[in-house]
Amino acid sequence: MDIFRLDQGTAPLLISLPHDGSHIPDDIAARMHPAARRSPDTDWHVARLYAPLAQALGASLLRPLASRYVVDLNRPADGHALYPGRRETGLVSTIGFDGEPLYLEGEPDEPEVQRRVNEYWRPYHAALQQELARLRQMHGRVVLWEGHSIRSRVPMLFHGLLPDLNLGTADGASCSPSLQQRLEDVLRAQDRFDFA
Repeated sequence: MDIFRLDQGTAPLLISLPHDGSHIPDDIAARMHPAARRSPDTDWHVARLYAPLAQALGASLLRPLASRYVVDLNRPADGHALYPGRRETGLVSTIGFDGEPLYLEGEPDEPEVQRRVNEYWRPYHAALQQELARLRQMHGRVVLWEGHSIRSRVPMLFHGLLPDLNLGTADGASCSPSLQQRLEDVLRAQDRFDFA
């Protein structure tokens, strides 16, 4: 099975959709609850949203085929917590966004987690780094944009109703202040969507 799909562009923009995939291999799905096998926490329709945009802009687009339930490509490979002290789904999820267990029994052990990291996480991130390097060689600088979607309400992770759009910058560590300001200015100039 292919691990990801990369459509290469020529613009200094790479769009990564780490939670777009919904495929769960049979050997993993056989151990999961029937509801989990449908991969409900997929970032549904982000490829349909971003593919025409990437093509129009000449951007590269990278997306996985496997579900975030196989391995979460938006997590560090060592599995350390993104939100220490808070409940979260983790590198290889054992619970869904509703807090319910994904597995009938026998959650993935460490060798299984490492297998998934090696077979899915590492190839995706190698492709990500290679594409960034290719575009950086062409342009000097590149913007990596991660596209996500999520339900409006996810009580296990967030309080209340989520904004329509969220510019995540890891508290300014993953985005230059000037680019963040330009994006915020664009969002402030419209009134169709609320944002954070």
